[in-house]
Amino acid sequence: MGQKAEQLVVGLILMRIRVTGKILVLELIAKKMVVKINYLKNYLTVPTKVNGYFFVRKKKSKNKS
Repeated sequence: MGQKAEQLVVGLILMRIRVTGKILVLELIAKKMVVKINYLKNYLTVPTKVNGYFFVRKKKSKNKS
């Protein structure tokens, strides 16, 4: 194999590693966002308008024991 071919192969391998790394980072970010969205769904406060003023009340929990 010539030197140019070897450099090309090394370049392709490095590009593959970079792409795989970016995909893993994006997956990690997506998982964190899902966790954050689920947290917000459970603990989000709901603004309520009373006499022209907004009050923030805690969202009622669906799980009642």
